[in-house]
Amino acid sequence: MTNILSAQNKVASFVRKLELYQRRIKVGDMSMFTQLCEQLKHDKADKITFENFVFHHLSSVIKLMQQYFPDMDNRQSNSWIFRPFY
Repeated sequence: MTNILSAQNKVASFVRKLELYQRRIKVGDMSMFTQLCEQLKHDKADKITFENFVFHHLSSVIKLMQQYFPDMDNRQSNSWIFRPFY
């Protein structure tokens, strides 16, 4: 069963995953995109171009996710609902 709290957790996890991908790309690690890595093994110039493109694309996706789901900081105040006696 999905409710607003579990949906918020899924969205927050997705945004964190995008941020992780962004950090990896920043240091030149594109291993999470296996097929793209295979294609870019031979041409270093294309690799740099694609790294920049993917980095900026991930930035725009993160911004849009934060725009569509602006109250993600509210999750902590509602966390007691998951474990009320913790």
